[in-house]
Amino acid sequence: MNASTIRGNFVTLLAQVEDVSLLKKMFENCIDILQKSDPLAAQFSHELIDDLEEAISQSDDEVAAISNDDAFKLFRQWASE
Repeated sequence: MNASTIRGNFVTLLAQVEDVSLLKKMFENCIDILQKSDPLAAQFSHELIDDLEEAISQSDDEVAAISNDDAFKLFRQWASE
């Protein structure tokens, strides 16, 4: 498998996980692996991890959810800024 296929499979896997505690464990394991293999990743602050945990909890609030199309519009807008 090439890197793009693995990334796509990983994103698909993450999108299918609904259990917040399991997502948190997966995220923490990924951070641990990155920190052991990539010196730059070792610089991830606890603040960043806390922000990501907050984002996970907010993502469970379906009232604030946006459509996939709207998300991609925002991504394009942010990329052009």
